[in-house]
This record gives sequence, C-alpha cells and structure tokens, in this order.
Amino acid sequence: MIKITIVTALTFFMVTSVEAQKPPLKNQNKSPAPKVLEESNSAPAELPPAPFAPRYFDQSESTITYLSNDPQKVYAWIEAQVSSVPGKPDQFSTTEERQQYEAALTEKMKAIQPIPIIGSCQKKYDADRQAFEVKVLLSSIKDYSLKSPNPEALNLRRVTLARANLQQDKYTAQNAYGANTEVSRTISDEYVIAFPAGTYNEPASVLVSGNSATSIRLPYRYVFNYLLLSAKMPPAEARENDKQITCMYVISLEQPYIFKFKERETPTREIPFDTTTNGSAIFGRLDQISVINKTTGQVYEQASRSR
Repeated sequence: MIKITIVTALTFFMVTSVEAQKPPLKNQNKSPAPKVLEESNSAPAELPPAPFAPRYFDQSESTITYLSNDPQKVYAWIEAQVSSVPGKPDQFSTTEERQQYEAALTEKMKAIQPIPIIGSCQKKYDADRQAFEVKVLLSSIKDYSLKSPNPEALNLRRVTLARANLQQDKYTAQNAYGANTEVSRTISDEYVIAFPAGTYNEPASVLVSGNSATSIRLPYRYVFNYLLLSAKMPPAEARENDKQITCMYVISLEQPYIFKFKERETPTREIPFDTTTNGSAIFGRLDQISVINKTTGQVYEQASRSR
C-alpha cells in the first residue's frame, strides 16, 4: 500500500515538471488587444484660392465692390484670355488663318463686360469753394517703335492707373566735353488705360485741353489734356476723408485688348533725369470716370461718354 502511494506521487511530480518546462503557447486563450485610434491634431487642408476674375460693372453695386479689380491682376487676366485662343498668326500664317484667329478671338472676348478699375488721380482741396478739384492727366504714349496699335495714328490717350516695381538710383555721366553730371535714374512698371481721342471713346464733357493757350498744333508726343471733376464737401469732412478720395474708371475692351510699350527719357546736363517706363496698357473705350470715396463707396461726381 505504501509502495503504490510513493509511485503515484513520483508520477505526478514528473508530469508536473514536464508541463512546467514546456514553452507557453503564444496568444493562447487571449483576446486581441484593442486598436488605439490616434487622434489627428492637424487642421483640415485649406482649399486653394479661387482664380482671379474681375468684377464687371453694375450700376446698382457699391463702388467698394470693385476694390478687388487690381490693375495688375486685371491686365494679367485679360492677357490670359487672349493667350487661351490658339492659332496666333505669325509670319508664316495665311490670310485665311489670320481671319480664323481674329474671329475666334472676337468670339472669346465678346463675353467680357465693362470693367471698373479704381486708380490714382490728382486732387487739391479748395477751401473757399469747399470742394476737391480732381484732375486726371491724359498724356500721349512716347514709344516710337510701337506699330500695333499705332499711338500717333490713333491719337491715343492714356490714363495711369498704378505704378509698380519702382527702382531708383544715381550715377555719374560725362558729356563730350568731359563735364560730369550726377543723374537720377528711375525704372518702373506702369499700368494704364489707353483709348483713342474723341467723344465716342471718352467722357468729353469733362475734358479740358492742356494746350489751349496756344494755337500751334503740337506733335503727338507733346499733346496732353485733363479730365476735370470735383468732390464738394465742407472742410471738416474733407480733412477726415482726404486719403479716401480717388477715381474709378470703367473701360469697355476693344481689339487689341492689351499691349505693351516702353518709354525712355534720356538725361541732359540741364535735365539730369534718366527715366524708363515699362508700360502695360488695357485698350478700349473709357465709358465712365467717377470721383469716389474708397471707404464709404460714395460717388461725388461722375461723367460718361456721350455715345
């Protein structure tokens, strides 16, 4: 009886030892660990800004609406519209190909309505009259290499909207006699509206000839005129709104829609200024000019072309 008990005990001990030496089974009777979802701290991706397109003129809208019509952006947008028409003629194009291109370009551009652009103008307050005198200079384009459009043949006027990329410095120049002169050099980009002279193309009711003091017909490059308007307000109001008074121009596009030009004024000993202007012109008819308050949207005076 005693022997059986000892054998049984030894057998149990051996079995227990063998089981203890076996490696544990992986993941035996274990539930899979729950997945931990990582919270994203990144902000949602921003949508790219919508491509620029100018706001067309609407008589019922406030002039503030058109502050987004930056001259540089408007020019670039028109340039993109023109460039999107395939088949631009070159020296190898036939007459038929040229006509097809002109027809396609006209079809593309006829959907563009009059565009208002808020730009610069000169102003001076007259306290006795209690009004700002607002003057817009209309000057010629002095690029003698420009043939299309031909400024002199069309008697083009231009209104400067904005200047950009201004560079200024000085240098010393020497004339043929060895005399030195310090010259001031200016290089800038200029964005303008260009249109042929005449009541069909401009608000002639506010046009003042800058050459009225002489009966001599001056060459095109020396011709200048003004558009003259006013903004009436008492001195206190004028003092408060001085920096807000500006002009808005409404233009209807016509072929060639846009063009580039370059002007250079070379220095002399008497006039030591070296000026280069790289011009970008929006071409058409000047439908309307208004004197406005760019903060409140108020229109003080406006003039439109008569036909």
